[in-house]
Amino acid sequence: EILRDAEPDVKTIVFSQFTTLLDLLEIPIRDEPWGFMRYDGSMSADARHQSVVKFTDDPTCKVMLVSLKAGNAGLNLVAASQVIILDPFW
Repeated sequence: EILRDAEPDVKTIVFSQFTTLLDLLEIPIRDEPWGFMRYDGSMSADARHQSVVKFTDDPTCKVMLVSLKAGNAGLNLVAASQVIILDPFW
């Protein structure tokens, strides 16, 4: 609902410490009209860089799914104006 209710120009980062939770979230996001990228530790450094570039530069890419472990070291995503922390303990 948060992602669907966002203004068209809003980009969102969804953080979770559980990559399996990000896997589950990908399923309904694939059915939406906006693009998404992923950033997690299973990706190569080049693939993570390409995800950041696409999220930053592509206006159709509205969502970035980020694992906290991979995204905690100097990741600077100024393109996003909304952040969702998606963990059960929050």
